[in-house]
Amino acid sequence: MDGKKILVLGDMLELGEFSEEEHRRVGRYILQKPIDVVICTGKDAVLYIR
Repeated sequence: MDGKKILVLGDMLELGEFSEEEHRRVGRYILQKPIDVVICTGKDAVLYIR
């Protein structure tokens, strides 16, 4: 596959009290993957990268 790998993420609203922890966990996971571009949306999306 020669194209760029693009990942689009939004807030995971259904997580309730686990929201912050799980957004951060997903962020750590995607850092280990060969993804060229990550596009995030939502108020908790910043947690993917913090």
